[in-house]
Amino acid sequence: MCAFIFTCAFASTLFALSLVNTVLHAQPGRIKLIDTGKSVVVKTGPHDFTTYDYTTYAKPIFYPLLGPKQIPMTRNFPMKKVADESIDHPHHKSMWIGHVIDGIDFWTEKEGRVKLTGVKIDQDNASFTADHDWIEYSSNKTILRDKLTATFSAKPNARMIDVSIEFSPVEKAVKFNDSKEGFFAVRVHPNLRGKPETEGAPRGFMTNSTGQTGAGIWGKRARWVDYSGEINGQQCGVAIFDHPSNLRHPTTWHARDYGLLAANPFGAHYFQKKPKSTGQYELKPGHPLQFNYRVLLHSGVWGKRDIEIIFRDFADSQNKKQP
Repeated sequence: MCAFIFTCAFASTLFALSLVNTVLHAQPGRIKLIDTGKSVVVKTGPHDFTTYDYTTYAKPIFYPLLGPKQIPMTRNFPMKKVADESIDHPHHKSMWIGHVIDGIDFWTEKEGRVKLTGVKIDQDNASFTADHDWIEYSSNKTILRDKLTATFSAKPNARMIDVSIEFSPVEKAVKFNDSKEGFFAVRVHPNLRGKPETEGAPRGFMTNSTGQTGAGIWGKRARWVDYSGEINGQQCGVAIFDHPSNLRHPTTWHARDYGLLAANPFGAHYFQKKPKSTGQYELKPGHPLQFNYRVLLHSGVWGKRDIEIIFRDFADSQNKKQP
């Protein structure tokens, strides 16, 4: 019996290593980027991967996010209305970046918008770089600018998006407010949420790099968070990695069992019950603030160790340090 258990465990380990090695060492799929004038369409071979829509909404968004086997990994609402999908939080648009800056609510889009000012495709590196203005509605003033670079890769059992974003104030210092409403976010497919959308509906599994699970991961610090489940009969999942160079790594997470997955280093008052404004960050002219994230869309059953190996690869390959 002991020999049988050892053999099974060894086989399981070999399978896990094989799965991860496929992601790390297989030749990437052929990525093609197309700027339509309204969006950047990303394809892997003949298949759609994602689209960076920079004109339709009050902020640019990545939608849809299609994983291996063309599995849709994010909720469709409000871009599309689909039967049995929830219609809460219409500002949760697939994958996006937003926060409360100088008291201006860019997260819910009520008080400000993020406008693209330029985009450049780098076909050789399967990436694009986009510049954006963060504009307050009431004054029509740009208070913040960012430069975002997204790099794409596709393997048989995983697709990845590496996002680097650098923020700079326009005229004077601005504050990233201490708020739970932010920051780098994905609204996952209903089947991946930790709480079933309706009675009898599929349920996902939420876990983080420290081994915490379920709704208890909200507000906790972790290197990464993963939501996994079954979509269209396929085991799959979405993970976000917080790079070690990022401010306040490992970050805290606005991670909800209704499907929101967001890395947010600014919410100390809400997440950790610290005094108000503890988590705010003042960004001064001449001192840009950069963040690096990886989004992993994976198929198959992945364990904590598998995801950790991909995280380490991401951490080692991005030698970017805060000034």
